[in-house]
Amino acid sequence: MFSDSVTIAVDVIEPLGESDYVELAGLPLAADSLWYGVWLTRTGILTVQATYESGSGTVLMTVYGEDWTALASSEGTSGEERIDVAAEAGQVFYIHVQGSLDSVDLKVANLLSQTMGQVTAYGTVGDDDLRIDISSDPEITINGLSYLFTTGDVQRIEFDGGGGSDVAMILGSSDHETVVLSPGQATVISPNVEVTIDQTESIVIDGGGGEDQATLNDSDGDDTLVAALGDCLLSGASTSGDSYTNQVLGFSHIDAFGKAGGYDRAEFELFDGSAFITRGSFSLLKASGISYEVKFFEQTVTDAAIAAATVATAAEPGSPGKPQEITRKDISALQLSALEEPLDQVLEMADLLMDSAEAVWQPILHHRAKARVFGELGQTLDPAWGLFEEAFS
Repeated sequence: MFSDSVTIAVDVIEPLGESDYVELAGLPLAADSLWYGVWLTRTGILTVQATYESGSGTVLMTVYGEDWTALASSEGTSGEERIDVAAEAGQVFYIHVQGSLDSVDLKVANLLSQTMGQVTAYGTVGDDDLRIDISSDPEITINGLSYLFTTGDVQRIEFDGGGGSDVAMILGSSDHETVVLSPGQATVISPNVEVTIDQTESIVIDGGGGEDQATLNDSDGDDTLVAALGDCLLSGASTSGDSYTNQVLGFSHIDAFGKAGGYDRAEFELFDGSAFITRGSFSLLKASGISYEVKFFEQTVTDAAIAAATVATAAEPGSPGKPQEITRKDISALQLSALEEPLDQVLEMADLLMDSAEAVWQPILHHRAKARVFGELGQTLDPAWGLFEEAFS
């Protein structure tokens, strides 16, 4: 009978599959070293990052190619080890992580690619967090992984959020930037680089200084704009149920458009030295070096008007303003009623609406206001509007 025994250690490789992003938390390295295999989905950069409590032990990571050639390694005790390797779509890599710690968090990512002067960042099927800093040398941080580039080497940065509920933050430079935002989308044009964002549910852009200009476009559903000094937020949801928030910070000139549809509301917060003007569907909050203009919104209010439950609306140029609670939505409802209800009921509705608003509209001004509002929307007045002239006289 043999008394000798042989112990064989077998390393098992855990397949991560065909993946562009994986997070593994609380890996126990003290018990054993760990192996992972990953098959990349796109040409770009393979990033492997291990984070742990600084000074608690040593971590050693090594990335191998498909032929088991060691491509790069990282070892230390500082709390983070990282490896970046250039890769082709379809390549297989093996990752070896070893050390003396009880808990290590690991990220394996294939979310960035660079072709000549263009860098593309990719979202995952889940929720993603993106930050792009173009205040100096461009820096892109996606899901906590940062990539720094040199000014001049990158002229264009693109991001597609993919699935999930994604958040993007862009920090501009002290130079002049021009920004256009639509639901889920943004374009930032800076002197050194252009940034485009797509399929991203929440976008925040900080101008970073300079004479920055932003255009905010609405969805085809109901939207709300809140405009305060240095902070404008447009949010809403499309008719298909896709919600969004677009925010600009520190911009001196902002134009917001409500042309896509729905019932859109703008709320202005007045500040010292500001002047507020609203005529028809156009509203403007203006001060020295500041202009926030809203066009084609169904309702416009100020913070003072909200507090007083009164919307302050100017009359035709040259005419005194009249406090009222009548919105363009109310007027449209009356127009529709004129086509469907008996005349006496329509006139009664008009009288009730005017009495509740405590407004006095001169017939000629009322007619001009109607024509201008519907002209801005590319519509013409229905002949049924003539039924109201007597009601408002």
